[in-house]
Amino acid sequence: MAVEGQDYTRVNGSAPSDTGTGPVTVEAFFWYSDSHSFELQPVLDAWRSGQGERVALRWLPADFDRKPGSRQNFKPQQRLHFALEALGAVGFHERAFSAIHRGRTYLNTDGAILAWAAEQGLDPAAFAAAFASPEVDAGARRADALLQAYGIQGVPALVVDGRFLTGPGLVRETSPGFPGTLAVLDGLVAEVLSGRAAGAHPVGRRAGF
Repeated sequence: MAVEGQDYTRVNGSAPSDTGTGPVTVEAFFWYSDSHSFELQPVLDAWRSGQGERVALRWLPADFDRKPGSRQNFKPQQRLHFALEALGAVGFHERAFSAIHRGRTYLNTDGAILAWAAEQGLDPAAFAAAFASPEVDAGARRADALLQAYGIQGVPALVVDGRFLTGPGLVRETSPGFPGTLAVLDGLVAEVLSGRAAGAHPVGRRAGF
């Protein structure tokens, strides 16, 4: 049984959220260069495929770098993700992970990312335009705001319905396939749906799973 405060926590009530109706949203915060995010990505995508219409999975690239002039690669990789989304090239999400962790292609600068996109067969001009677009700016700002509001300190991190935070780190997951993390996700999704069916959010009581 999942334990609140150990396997998952409740998100601060001030966190922005567009949840409440429709599919239960699972927001997956990640970093392309993070090995645990790389390992979780196919597992989580497969889990989502088995959920039918009851769950919507949203991948959100994290940027923990707040130092002006820093040479960290969070922001370029964040823009990479949203540029792929803008072009409808979400299938390249897994390719980006693979390029870094299997191909040792370090996508840590704008130039390296633009070159990689061209090598993948994406139209260079279209990708460059998307990469620099206001749409990508807006996506990055929203991801940054959610990261701050949810108080996320590391990745991968999973937020369910804008209210529950979990992930391999909280679950202390070491098994291949992340069965413990998926079990907690299943329980949280069921808890949200149960609360909706009852006509009220279950905030303030222990989750019954």
